[in-house]
Amino acid sequence: MRKTLALFAIVASNLGAQDNTLDLRVAELDRHGDVVYQNFIYARSLAGGRFVAQANYLRLDGGDYNEGAAALGVRFARLGDITFYALAGVGKATDATYAEPAVLALDTKGKFTGSLYVQRYVAINDAGTDQWLLDTIEGQYALRGPLYLGAAVYAYRADGTDWFTRAGPKIGATDKHGATEVRVTRSTRYSPQLQLRRIVLF
Repeated sequence: MRKTLALFAIVASNLGAQDNTLDLRVAELDRHGDVVYQNFIYARSLAGGRFVAQANYLRLDGGDYNEGAAALGVRFARLGDITFYALAGVGKATDATYAEPAVLALDTKGKFTGSLYVQRYVAINDAGTDQWLLDTIEGQYALRGPLYLGAAVYAYRADGTDWFTRAGPKIGATDKHGATEVRVTRSTRYSPQLQLRRIVLF
């Protein structure tokens, strides 16, 4: 089953660093207007960015699949403006309970910012299936004023199956509280979808 857990930073040049992030992926709509994806993520930076903590609730396909998860991470490397974290998490899903080790990379400085999140699902009980998740490779470029343009790529594969991917452009605007964005995606399985997203920094 698919699941998203990601700490996303959209700190453009006119937004200062914040300790708390709410990444509210309010709705992803299919061509019929049905909500097929929702994800509500909270993340906190601790000890000046040395540690991160995050939690989320995911809802797919009108509630056919639900998952709650939490993780703690520690910074282990820096390369220029990019910071790397190793995370250990656990998630309780409709199908099973999973251990969720992950690696997170963040670039939050300058006009170009981005993130990369790669996670392995390891089923704790026999009901689940081990999986790989890349959610997401995401980048954006700050334009004049509050506007920014970007793109994102998502990929998922349960062991023994083919990769499912979706990718597309996005446009957003920052304000003193965070950012609002709209993204259009095309995938290997479904028709184009529209995602509505609000990010709050505090």
